[in-house]
Amino acid sequence: MKKLTLFLLLLGLARTGTAQFVSMPLNYPYDTSAYFSWWTSIVDDHSVWVGTVHQRNHGYVAYSKAVKTTDGGNTWQFRQIPVPGTPWIQHLAAWDTSICYYLFTDGAVYGGQVWKTTDGGTTWSKKTTSQFSGGWANFIHLFSADTCLVMGDPPDGYFEIQLTFDGGNTWTRVPATNIPPALTGETGTSGNYTAAGNSIWFPTSKGRCFRSSDRGLHWAVSEVVPEYINLCFTDEMNGVAYLAGVENSMYQTNDGGASWTHINLDTRFTFGSMSRVPGIPFGYIATSPDTASTDIFFTPDSFTTILEIDSDIHNASFINFKSAATGWLGGSYYPLNNIHKFTGVLTDIKEKSQIDKPISISPNPSDGKLFIRLFSDKLNKVEIEVFTLEGHLVFSGSYANPGTVISLDLQDLPKSFYFVKVKTDQSSVVQKLIIE
Repeated sequence: MKKLTLFLLLLGLARTGTAQFVSMPLNYPYDTSAYFSWWTSIVDDHSVWVGTVHQRNHGYVAYSKAVKTTDGGNTWQFRQIPVPGTPWIQHLAAWDTSICYYLFTDGAVYGGQVWKTTDGGTTWSKKTTSQFSGGWANFIHLFSADTCLVMGDPPDGYFEIQLTFDGGNTWTRVPATNIPPALTGETGTSGNYTAAGNSIWFPTSKGRCFRSSDRGLHWAVSEVVPEYINLCFTDEMNGVAYLAGVENSMYQTNDGGASWTHINLDTRFTFGSMSRVPGIPFGYIATSPDTASTDIFFTPDSFTTILEIDSDIHNASFINFKSAATGWLGGSYYPLNNIHKFTGVLTDIKEKSQIDKPISISPNPSDGKLFIRLFSDKLNKVEIEVFTLEGHLVFSGSYANPGTVISLDLQDLPKSFYFVKVKTDQSSVVQKLIIE
């Protein structure tokens, strides 16, 4: 398998909370092999699909099972995908609990194959034919259930970008006139890209950023540095680029990737696997692995403020967030074969008091009727806001001299996960709420 970039992050800043990731065993076979839950495609707070890399004696081994959970990781389903040859997974993309696409290359002949299920993994169909022959498929992205983009290395002078608008039944390659030519020896990396809205970007081994703002129909390119970069965008205009394991090597853009400006961070800083946090503008979450364990850092303001939210996580790899309260961290090392689930709530609040003076919500889970107990009975004013996991405001209220308990009736809200923000004249606090 083509070498995957190792993401590193060392952000030596004060921790702002206790452990927020929990290990969820995946029950891979306990044998002499290693099973790595590198890639995740998150559907919602309960459901996630996993892409598994299989190794033995430090070499890649065929593996073509889809792995998924629909109960938040308590149980896992393993679904065989009938891929012939020597399948090595490159990436995956799920639309919901029923529709998912897995992308493979072949360990003997390379290339790329897209396999799709529409019934939750019970049956699968191959959706590609001769696409990516002589090349190498790198990643797959869904703009809708039927609109899909797959990117591969350049077999003939320009990157192979295949588009489908009918769920993979037919494919159209983006013509050379719509994408800048590749440099000699320039490639992408498995699963390495970023997308927001109708825009999509991928980095290359030559330090360039390819970008499209129309779902992959037309492309432009910019140079960041002449080395392998990684990218992460929070929206269609704002993103960062960084070199793996290189001090003070972060660059920022606010024009969609057309131009880049160096961010002058402390020279101790190197960067790792990173994800945007949907619902928090300029919010990123990143890993900081060393030889023994991994720390997790969150920034709500594009690295102006950096908060450590967890530490000393073992067997971690790529991080991926769906919302401020839904995220997964892949597992990487045999024999634990695990994956890590985020159990907290991220917020754009930066005051230290948000963890020093907590609130309590009871009952939680709730049927919608609940009580919020405050840390003081001497508050002049309290504002309460309730958000969906995607960051949409669904309730707000203001309370003067509330005492220590505020009662809420949220029974009109659908059964789901929410987070509650409580703002006072002394602090701001966010906690997760379950209505069931």
